[in-house]
Order: sequence, then structure tokens, then C-alpha cells
Amino acid sequence: MRTRFLYLCKTILLCLIIIACALGILLFPNDVRNGASNGISYCLYTLVPSLFPFMVLSSFIIHSGISKFIGKLLQPVIQFLFYLPGSAGSVIIMSMIGGYPVGARGCMSLLEQGAITQKQAQRMLYFCVNAGPAFIISVVGSTLLQNALMGLLLFFSQIAAMLVIGITLGIIARFKKEPCHTVVSSERSSQSPLVESTLDAAKGLMNMSAFVIIFSAFLSLLHATGIAQGICQLLLRLHMPAPIAASIVSLLTEITSGCVDTASLNAPIALVAFGLGFGGFCVHFQIFAATLKCGISKLKFIAFRFIHGIIAALVTMLFLPLFPQPAAYVFQNTSEQISGMISYSWPAGIALVACCVIFLFSVGLERRKSKAKG
Repeated sequence: MRTRFLYLCKTILLCLIIIACALGILLFPNDVRNGASNGISYCLYTLVPSLFPFMVLSSFIIHSGISKFIGKLLQPVIQFLFYLPGSAGSVIIMSMIGGYPVGARGCMSLLEQGAITQKQAQRMLYFCVNAGPAFIISVVGSTLLQNALMGLLLFFSQIAAMLVIGITLGIIARFKKEPCHTVVSSERSSQSPLVESTLDAAKGLMNMSAFVIIFSAFLSLLHATGIAQGICQLLLRLHMPAPIAASIVSLLTEITSGCVDTASLNAPIALVAFGLGFGGFCVHFQIFAATLKCGISKLKFIAFRFIHGIIAALVTMLFLPLFPQPAAYVFQNTSEQISGMISYSWPAGIALVACCVIFLFSVGLERRKSKAKG
């Protein structure tokens, strides 16, 4: 009886939300359209140029079999720190430099290849989702905060939080006596790893772009209806500092808009660190879309993102006195700068070059194998 009542309440609430959103779209079509347009622009000029090379490279490393070689080299370190197979090492590294969804896509590729178990994939997803240096240092640090050192501090705090969570989960897995090495083996030699990796990355980016567009439209709707302002006023009455209250909605919803708002309001740098660690619900839904086959608990994932944000904020506050800071962060209209800086970021360039080198290397190996068989 209680279960049916809860289900009924959930259904009614969902229907009310759908009706409210439909009315909002009908009453504020221009705001919703502008929000969706901004989301499309962000995808075209920022998301795709900055993430696509990393996603192709990450998938290529796994499909080409190079992750096995990297795994043998990193096996002792990865097993000691994270209690994971060595093959997870390449994905962990890519998750540090590639951006939020890259690590998640890499985890799923390892799972599909049989290199890790489902439990190991779920554990990796709790800490292998991180903002990349191109976004943190170039956009948030240099452009928004006008201080590259602050970008370095924020990036360091994200990596520190990732290591703390990853190592802690590894210790827990040891105590539970979970197997570290995989028993499952479903190896399949890809005849064209670059083609397969490119198509895989393209499908992933399509899903991510869809969520960015819908969340951008939703955020615009919240501002147009005054809901965001109402939440801000409520938080102010609860004695929350004005910069935090004014930026918390966008920070929890969509990370790029949240970082712009926190910078424009001169919010504490620790709040920016928390937002980068949490990632925003837009990023969360991107990860959920990329990891449907993994069976990850959504509530548990969000809880770990919250913990990640808290740890990153604490690390930032701890090391902030060591970094010189200007009296006040100068904010300016940075929409064009953000697009340009991420689109032509050096990490993306390095990823493209590395992808080409690895591709040529794998082609050479395939030709040698073909000649040997012939």
C-alpha cells in the first residue's frame, strides 16, 4: 500500500513538473529559444573541439590494444593505489586531462572489452569524472578569474580530490576482499580501431550535446520565470552570502554558466572549486547517458560528486594562502574568449598529435602481422 502511494505521489509530481515546463515554454518561448541557442553554440565552439580529440584518443587506446601495454607498465602503481587492474591506468590518466565525460567513456570501453568487471567500472566512475586542465586553467583561471595561478590551484584541488576518493575506495575494496584482477576476457581485435573509436566518440558527443542544450534552455527558463531569483532570495534570508546565493542555482545546474556567475559576483574561490568538483547536473546526466550498461547508482554517483566538491573546496582553502591573489577578480564578457581558448587549447592539440602517432604505430604493427601471416 505504501509503495503504491509513493509511486502515485511520484507520478503526480512528475506530471506537474511536465505541465509546468510545458507552460513555461509556451509563455517564455524567446527565453527558452535563446537558452537552447546558447547551448548549441557552446557545443559547437567549446564542447566538441575540446572533448572530441580526447574521447577519440581514449577509445583508440583501448580498441587498439595499447591499453594492455600501458596496463603492464602501470600495473604495480594502479593496483597499489586504487586496487584496480593495470589496464585501468590509461583511463585514469585520460580522466585527469580529458574533461568530465572522457573518463566515463573510457570506463565503459574497458568494461565492454572485458578488461574490468562491472563493480570495478562502477568504482572507477565514482572518481574518474574530472574537469580537464583546458577548461580549469585556461577558461576558469586565466579568462574568468584573470589569474592563471588560481587555475592551477583549482586543477590541483580536483586531482587531489580524485586521488583521495579513488584511494579510499580501493582500501574499502581490499577490506571487502573484492578481486583486483579480471576473470572475464572478451578480447576482440578491431580491424579499424581509429574508425571504431571515432564513431564511438561521435555517438557519445551527440548524447552529451543534447543534455547541454536542454539544460541551457532549462536554466534560461528558471531565470525567465523568476524561480532562480526566488531561490536566491530564500537563501539570502537563510543568511547565505549574496555571491553564493546568486550563483548556486547555475553552479549546480550547468558548470560553465555557474563558473561565469561565480566569477562575475566575486564569489569565494572555494565555491568555484566545489562547483568544478560537483560538475553540475548537466554533466551528471551526460555520464548517466554514457554509462547505461554499467548499472551505476545515480544517487550514489551524485553523492560522490558532492564529496568530490567538498574535498576540492577544502584543498583549495588549505593551499590558497600559498598563491598570490589580486585584490579582486576582474570579470569581463568572456563568451568569445571561452570558445576560442578551449577550441584551440594545447591539450586538444597534443591529443590530436598523439592520436595520429598511435594510429600510424598501430597500422605499422598490423602490416607486420599481415606480412608474417602471409
